[in-house]
Amino acid sequence: MPEIDYSRIEQLLLKENHNVGLAFAEGFVFLRVLYRELVWVTYDPSIEGLTTLVNIPGRTFRSKQLFSSPSGELNVPNVFKVDKSFHVYQIFIGIQPSQAKLFLAAESTEQKELDVATWGTNSDYRFGYVDGFQSQFYRPGPQGELFLTPQLGETFGVFNPMPYTMSPTFSFSLNRMQIAVIKDGNMVSRMLQGVTPARLASVGGGIASPRYNMEKEWKVKPVRLDATADEVRAAVGG
Repeated sequence: MPEIDYSRIEQLLLKENHNVGLAFAEGFVFLRVLYRELVWVTYDPSIEGLTTLVNIPGRTFRSKQLFSSPSGELNVPNVFKVDKSFHVYQIFIGIQPSQAKLFLAAESTEQKELDVATWGTNSDYRFGYVDGFQSQFYRPGPQGELFLTPQLGETFGVFNPMPYTMSPTFSFSLNRMQIAVIKDGNMVSRMLQGVTPARLASVGGGIASPRYNMEKEWKVKPVRLDATADEVRAAVGG
């Protein structure tokens, strides 16, 4: 097996003590990375039993679905299920063959769409995708990045644009992180102002982010980028 080349994503990989603001529909929640481990996982639908992604006819779109392993080696209903309250996944997806196009949907909402067109309803697959030219199987690129939080359902559509049958395979460079929620209102305000460094990223892969779903466990509320200091303190409780 070729050596995995992380050179294109090295600067994006979050590490211990890094801050990140994750964008939900209502605003940002700020987290600090306590621990992390980088795991490389391969996903072959033919091995995992996901038959809908095997031998895809030419110029055919497979509707969005979970990356599951109903009868395969992983044997899980959702490969990307995050079931620990203080774990967050930063994922970079690699694709082969390079022509295969992967589309993301968070909580069944299409990501990377246009204001005037949605690939999920317009059947127009010229935009909104990641392919193996952008993010290779053994050399993932920044275009294949997405963040996942607990209780979030991420589904994927796959398009074969070629005139022949295709059985794509995928790799996941998975930065599995244990996080702490930042509840210091002054620090969050400094991050919003750009004074204290923090990576800002959308959950789910696009700007149509899912609604915030962790208030019970994380015990904060999201804040908008233009929030006042009083609004920030009220949201994070400090």
